[in-house]
Amino acid sequence: MKKKNVVKDIYTYLEKYPKVSDKDAKRLANMIAAVVTEKLQHYRKPSLSMSSIGKPARRLWMDIKYPQKPDGQARLKFLYGDIIEQLVIWLLQQTGHKVTKTQAKVEVNGVPGSIDLLLDGELRDVKSCSSHAFKKFKEGTLPENDPFGYCAQLAGYNTHFKSAHPGFIALNKESGEICEYLPDPEWDLPNAKAVIACSKQVMSRKDMPLTPCEQPIPFGNSGNMSVPTCCKYCAHLKKCWPNARAFKYSTGTEYLTVVKKVPNVKEIKL
Repeated sequence: MKKKNVVKDIYTYLEKYPKVSDKDAKRLANMIAAVVTEKLQHYRKPSLSMSSIGKPARRLWMDIKYPQKPDGQARLKFLYGDIIEQLVIWLLQQTGHKVTKTQAKVEVNGVPGSIDLLLDGELRDVKSCSSHAFKKFKEGTLPENDPFGYCAQLAGYNTHFKSAHPGFIALNKESGEICEYLPDPEWDLPNAKAVIACSKQVMSRKDMPLTPCEQPIPFGNSGNMSVPTCCKYCAHLKKCWPNARAFKYSTGTEYLTVVKKVPNVKEIKL
């Protein structure tokens, strides 16, 4: 049987302006309703799980030792992403792909998790992302810069399912572009059991890991240094960078760890 092209199949389906049956429409509504109900009603305190094992040591330790409830803006962002992911799964079903094991529970060396789906028998994790993050999936550079540990997460799931071609389906929530990224299991995915062992060791520490998730980066040509991109949206920014100063630019807020020349913009109190 000819292998189906996930991206082409979804685009072709949408371009046909298909008639959607009441049954299929209700299935999508139920999928979204289940996610909205679960995510809005419950706050799940962070713990060591498959979705966290690949995070940098300090981020992992801080997330679990000093959990921060997300504010309204963050909750809306996460909920929006969850809804998009359900839409992608529904579209895969509508295009004739075999979708099974949605939200199937797994556990590897005592660390629990749940997968998104098996697509035509192969493990897939669905991600909704910004244009910047989407580029890493599209160009296959995710293993080189994976601050959220997506590759470790996929490897952990695959330790259980042993899919020959595990991968991601990513959707750029800004442009609507979709891609399917299949990392090389041998070269691009870490040893999940080793990552889990390391994560458990991190969580056994009483003090915060000294090494930051990433090092500060140059900001402009004045000698100023900014916190790394992964820190800008982290709930622990103030704990990790207590001396950072915030400056509001038209493009957003920059958090400077070194200020050799004071920017000619408004400074914000942290």
